[in-house]
Amino acid sequence: MVAVPIDSNFLNRAYGSETLQFVSPFQKFLVKDYEDFVFSGCLLDKKDPVTEWKKIHQHQEKICEFLNRVSKIHILGEDTDLLLSVKNRKWINCSGKLNMLFDEKMGGTIHMALGASIPESGGLNKSAIHWDIVKDMKKDGEIYADNQLFYKNGKFLMK
Repeated sequence: MVAVPIDSNFLNRAYGSETLQFVSPFQKFLVKDYEDFVFSGCLLDKKDPVTEWKKIHQHQEKICEFLNRVSKIHILGEDTDLLLSVKNRKWINCSGKLNMLFDEKMGGTIHMALGASIPESGGLNKSAIHWDIVKDMKKDGEIYADNQLFYKNGKFLMK
């Protein structure tokens, strides 16, 4: 098997600001169920979706500002004990303005990737893969930033 490098044009199209996308690679939905899922996931079931997205953006901006100052992240959960060095990494507020990826909208989970970096993140990784990983954190999940608990059981503790 030969590894084919991920073309940077692919990453720019898939994650860049020129496209808006919704990806569900392996989920089976009835059309109506999928429609309802997308509708509620985009907050279109709310009275004022724009205001709701602005609230989410503001809350996540506070989280990003906090994370941009930390050096290490410690993720604990069922079958998980992961310590990451994140010093000088750029945390990006993914509040629905650019992309709407299925795996990033599952509540109570964390999403990370191995391999090629997404261009907007400032990462320098070049790889033949970009492997998304989703971890359910709703049961006994904790995330510490520089030894400070800030995420527990699928919820951010920051207000």
